[in-house]
Amino acid sequence: MADLALRLGKDMLVVDGSMATMLESQGLDISDCVAFYNISDEETVQTIHKLYKQAGADCISTNTFQANRIALQKFDLEEQVEAINTKAVKLAKSVKPQHVLASVGPLGVMDYPSVDRSLLEGALLKDIEEKEALATSVFTEQLKALLLESPDAILFETFTSLDEAVCAVSCAKLLTDLPIIMSFSFTSEGRLPLTDETVEEVAQNFERIGADVYGMNCMAHEEIVKFIPQFKKATDKPLLVMPSAGLPQTTSLGDKIYPLSSDDMARYANEYRDLGVQFIGGCCGTQAAHIAAIFSQIHKKDVKVQ
Repeated sequence: MADLALRLGKDMLVVDGSMATMLESQGLDISDCVAFYNISDEETVQTIHKLYKQAGADCISTNTFQANRIALQKFDLEEQVEAINTKAVKLAKSVKPQHVLASVGPLGVMDYPSVDRSLLEGALLKDIEEKEALATSVFTEQLKALLLESPDAILFETFTSLDEAVCAVSCAKLLTDLPIIMSFSFTSEGRLPLTDETVEEVAQNFERIGADVYGMNCMAHEEIVKFIPQFKKATDKPLLVMPSAGLPQTTSLGDKIYPLSSDDMARYANEYRDLGVQFIGGCCGTQAAHIAAIFSQIHKKDVKVQ
């Protein structure tokens, strides 16, 4: 596999789409532990990776978004962190993509706005320090497991707390020199849902976070396009976007569908490239056809310099 660090800021790269949506399309129940399918139904997970690679994805993400101790505890699987994460990287690597991104999701435990610690004392400060210690422990455990199988980069995605993002990247930097991608998910009003920082406040803290690539995911295209300029103003680091396939709608039969077509995704891919984005993939509701549409537009193209 090529060294991803050498491609940063140069080649347009296609990232895969939603794992959960594809699992659901294969008849699996995503209310179960999605990460455990790496072990209980590895053939299906591998097939999904293969379909995304065939669609043109340069970067395949591991099925580990919720493979941390806190998330696994809900299914009595907290002792399976290493087994689930190592297997996930093996499955992603087995389809021989150009790059494997080790996916790590947020924990949701650092549920307070970014604050000046010098202004805090007593029970509040103790509570914040305990939450940070928990997050550090949980992130470190998952990252160590993922790194055992040598992925090409760490992808922190759908983060909704600035301080949790700082904590996650700090943990990764202590363990590896691989490229680190940090992707946030904002509300339509441009705020982090968990801790309420604005896009501008987050962008102003990019240096503090210290990632190699910044991005947004699990958001509508219209929101992402609106916020990209603030990212570009704050950093010259490469950018990633992974939009959802629109807001889900429920049919008369109770099925959930997403309105964004592959043609829409092809058009949006060109918009993102024009704005200087390097990594383009999909989030909720996207499938192989959406990724193929992205590939058709940006394959073998260079990143547009702004």
